[in-house]
Amino acid sequence: MADLSQHIDWSSVECLNAKPGTSIENVLKQGYREDDALLLESDTDDQLLVHVPFNQVVRLSGIIVKATGSPAHAPKLVKLFVDRPTIGFAGEV
Repeated sequence: MADLSQHIDWSSVECLNAKPGTSIENVLKQGYREDDALLLESDTDDQLLVHVPFNQVVRLSGIIVKATGSPAHAPKLVKLFVDRPTIGFAGEV
C-alpha cells in the first residue's frame, strides 16, 4: 500500500473534537503513526471529524484504522465523504 502523506495539503488538514495533547499528525504522518504511544482521541464524546485535503487527485483503495488498548476504544462507525470543502458538527455529517 502506498503512503499518500506526500500528497496531503498539510496547511488545510483539520481535526475537530480532538483531545488536547493529541494531534491529527499522530495518525497521518509516517514515523508518528507507527508509535503506539501517539494517539488521536476525542475530547468529549465518541466523535471526531477529520478533514484531509490532497494537493492532487488521489485514488484511495482502503484505509487502516488502528485502535490501541481495549476494543472499547475502537471506532464503531467510520464515514467517508468526498469533496467536502468544510467540516462541522452542525447539519448533516
